[in-house]
Amino acid sequence: VFFVLLIGDLNSYRFIWVALQDNVDASRLSAIALKNGVAINLGNEWSIHSSGEHKIRLCFGKPTLEEIDEGIKILTNLCKDEFG
Repeated sequence: VFFVLLIGDLNSYRFIWVALQDNVDASRLSAIALKNGVAINLGNEWSIHSSGEHKIRLCFGKPTLEEIDEGIKILTNLCKDEFG
């Protein structure tokens, strides 16, 4: 459904934008993800345009690569299960 590729020094990343497929409801994904231990930001909350409806903002504090990998796997599986 989506993928995230981080290249470079992890310490240089604070957030990245992810564009979802049109059939993925970012609000629904956010609620489901939170129940599974992954918090995401809705694109609409960070944009003055309505184009954020199918976008999410992944924010990083100081996670390890393993924690990022696990979070991305959880989001990927949730998207597959909920949105096909």
